Amino acid sequence: MKKSVILLVLSVFLFSTNAMAAPNYSAIESILNGIAVDGDIDLNVATDAIDDRLDSYWEVTGAGISAATFIIELAGFANTNTLGIYDASNPSNKVALFDGTDGAGAQTVISIKADGSVYRNFKDTGVNFANNLFGYYLDATAGMGDNLSIFFSDTNLNADGIDHMLAYGGTNSEYVALPGCMPGLWTNDEYVLAFEDLLGGGDLDYDDLVIMVESVKTKPVPEPGTMFLLGSGILGLAGVRRKKMKK
Repeated sequence: MKKSVILLVLSVFLFSTNAMAAPNYSAIESILNGIAVDGDIDLNVATDAIDDRLDSYWEVTGAGISAATFIIELAGFANTNTLGIYDASNPSNKVALFDGTDGAGAQTVISIKADGSVYRNFKDTGVNFANNLFGYYLDATAGMGDNLSIFFSDTNLNADGIDHMLAYGGTNSEYVALPGCMPGLWTNDEYVLAFEDLLGGGDLDYDDLVIMVESVKTKPVPEPGTMFLLGSGILGLAGVRRKKMKK
């Protein structure tokens, strides 16, 4: 019976993985080339995106403050989409960074204080996070007219099970010019986040809303499945130990 259950779980996992269409990288490559000072971004958009298992959660670095700059939005729901951050311990606890009134060059500054209060543009939002651990989200529910089209950096939270955010980190070797800004070095604590805003993945071109964030780092956390297996292993070892003690 246990073997059948394991085989069923593996079959579902393999099916869902294989059913995922390949991303269309040409659009995001064009956008990144557009901000590169030399017109040719120094990365491979198909292979240099941060692994989906590693870009789910983030933390503000030691400076205690992080800025986000709006690069571009090519979406039918541009006037209603909202992008922000959410509490890793409670995804419904959110703070919006940009909304439908924002466009290329808009900037937002966030910080998470010692008491958990989240400040946006140096003002208390009234929202408190559990700690300095958060994810990014894109909310397209207003445009789609549903309650499912909110897409989190943690793919496990998405209703369609699809990764809706690609993240690219700087390498300290590329100069970029964001809208309205002087050129500067794309450092390794700065990331371009590119979103797909259609439920089911749409065309998977990840150009529906693109921003750059700075003074943040990815913060990998154990996946629920990993924690379950780890816990099962620990319990199993404990059981073996008890048996040996009884002998």
